[in-house]
Amino acid sequence: MSLESPHTSKHTTRREPSLDIEGPGIDRNAEQNRLSEGREIEAKFFIPPHVARTLIRGRPFSQIEQRYFKERDIAPLLGALLQGKRISEASSKPVAIQPEVFAPEEFSSARIRRTRHPGERPIYHLEFKGSKVEEANVRISRREVSYTITSAEYKSLKEMATAGAIRKRRYSIPGIIQVDKEVMDVTAQIDCLQAAGKKLSKVVADFDTVDIELRNAAHIHALRSGHHSFPFLQDCVEISALDRKLFKPLATRRIAKAGLEDDAIKALKKLEAIVEQISKRRGS
Repeated sequence: MSLESPHTSKHTTRREPSLDIEGPGIDRNAEQNRLSEGREIEAKFFIPPHVARTLIRGRPFSQIEQRYFKERDIAPLLGALLQGKRISEASSKPVAIQPEVFAPEEFSSARIRRTRHPGERPIYHLEFKGSKVEEANVRISRREVSYTITSAEYKSLKEMATAGAIRKRRYSIPGIIQVDKEVMDVTAQIDCLQAAGKKLSKVVADFDTVDIELRNAAHIHALRSGHHSFPFLQDCVEISALDRKLFKPLATRRIAKAGLEDDAIKALKKLEAIVEQISKRRGS
């Protein structure tokens, strides 16, 4: 089945010479193993709860917790990182940074993330994400910087990350996408929201999503044409391609701040109605 409005993004992480950052106290060899910069190209879909439950049954999952910073904290955090200071020393005071490497205005959000995989110790990241930009006639691409931090740094930064939080379970389903004659391995990540808000309260409704990362923004067209191995996408609605008024209440940072409020619940009901219409058209 051809999907009519999929936003797909693929995150391609790479290291560049510009990441060999000069700064007091930085171990540049270690830094390359801890900091990565790239472009995220990601399609995000709403998946109906009953479809998600069937797919994830019996599958292993990772537990993810994300905590967000206020916009005013982005520059101080980047400054502390680039100047080789301890991340925990970042404050709300302006910090001079190297604009030729990273400019704070390029990033619209910053967060810390804790990921726990089955049978493994948690891993922690400080992440910066830019605003979506248009590539290949779709707005699914944005700049991303990820920095590995310690558990102690994570605990310290939790006190500063006061703009909201979410907790979710992530299930990974491997598959392929075919672009022209090339077949590429991709992974569909099903995220099941568990808790949200500044106090991480249990959510009042099911909100499950599918994220698929692509190597190139143009590959979204192959995904929309059904050239992939994820048949369940025919029952999904691409969130990133929705009308802004419908999408806005379901934005991750908004949910992290306020949970699933009334506007978000209404948006979810509209999405469920769209899925039902798609199902009826397919059956007729």
